[in-house]
Amino acid sequence: MKINNAVLYFSNKIIHLLPETRCFGIKNFLLRMSGIRIGANVRICSSVYIIGSGHIAIGDNTFIGPHTFIHVSSSILIGKNCDISSKVTILNGSHEIDFYGDHVAGKGKSEDVFIGDGSWICTNATILGSSRIGNNCLVAASSTTKGNYPDYTVIKGCIAEAFPIT
Repeated sequence: MKINNAVLYFSNKIIHLLPETRCFGIKNFLLRMSGIRIGANVRICSSVYIIGSGHIAIGDNTFIGPHTFIHVSSSILIGKNCDISSKVTILNGSHEIDFYGDHVAGKGKSEDVFIGDGSWICTNATILGSSRIGNNCLVAASSTTKGNYPDYTVIKGCIAEAFPIT
């Protein structure tokens, strides 16, 4: 089911009024009414902010921590028994790079995100489109992912490098 933006807008407003780590059943009900597929015993903190118009599925027994931002424009699948810490960003929209156009951020594009069962996404991590994180992986704090990561992997790092345009 695709997200209904109007319902999601009002759901987010109501959810943000609820206690941060309580009333999970009410939050899950509101998000399900918005078109998000949510498994059993999912715990989503009140300050989590979800926007977009794609498809989201969250597996059983998953926790999504405070101040996490999820922007979906195609598909985001989060497995069961996952722990997503605070201030995590998950998004699948981006742009083609166009150094010679009016904007470097050229034509928009969207790539799916998959987070495998039992994975732990630590605080301030960023999960970009085209990320496929295997089962039982750990994404270290402040790391950024893009690409495929096999099961049972520690994923860490985010180092900026300069690549001059010639």
